[in-house]
Amino acid sequence: MSLSNHNYLGVTAYYFDPQLKLQSHALTVIKTEVRHFTDAVAQHFMKVAREWDIEHKVVSLTTDSARNMIAAARQLSFEHMPCIAHSVYRAVTVSLTNSPFDSALAKCRKVVGHFKQPSKPSGARAATSRTSSEERVTRTRSVNQWNSTLEMIKRVQRNAEPLRDALALHTTNVAMPTASELEKLKKLEAVLEHFSLCLAQQCCQHCVICRDCWRSLRTTQLT
Repeated sequence: MSLSNHNYLGVTAYYFDPQLKLQSHALTVIKTEVRHFTDAVAQHFMKVAREWDIEHKVVSLTTDSARNMIAAARQLSFEHMPCIAHSVYRAVTVSLTNSPFDSALAKCRKVVGHFKQPSKPSGARAATSRTSSEERVTRTRSVNQWNSTLEMIKRVQRNAEPLRDALALHTTNVAMPTASELEKLKKLEAVLEHFSLCLAQQCCQHCVICRDCWRSLRTTQLT
């Protein structure tokens, strides 16, 4: 779904060429008139497969782990393989729910929210002019996306001192995370960075986790 709430469905084909090199081609990105209901997803995929004359060449179908996608795949005759990258993404997202980091993350989001508010009167604006760059770098897209959470943690950590100074000049109840909370967030940043690097690997883009990714995941620990 786009930012303007329009529904799109994309189909990409992966295959091995005669030299056994993995290739990929985007077959289509369809703007759908209805939401991604199970039946509609299955019908759209089969329509694309027929248009490209690959209906009888498809070996497996890979989707994210959304319920409608899984249900749509079950309606089709192809073997369904969940996207490993999306599965890792979901695992991290669920793990961050009601975690020991909740308090520190909540403070970070309040700080971000404070600087995202409309401009203050001229006096306050003058007092915070030197933090304008920090205001820009602390913007976040969605608290439900752990990669956005990772970026938020990095920016708050990097700009902790100027942000703390700016908050001291404001009449607000918003407080920066404490030193111990910042230390805890630093450990969380290290963990999330491992997952981010894994998903950035070319192998993960092809829905396969390689040896290096597994090594990173296995050696990552929260202490």
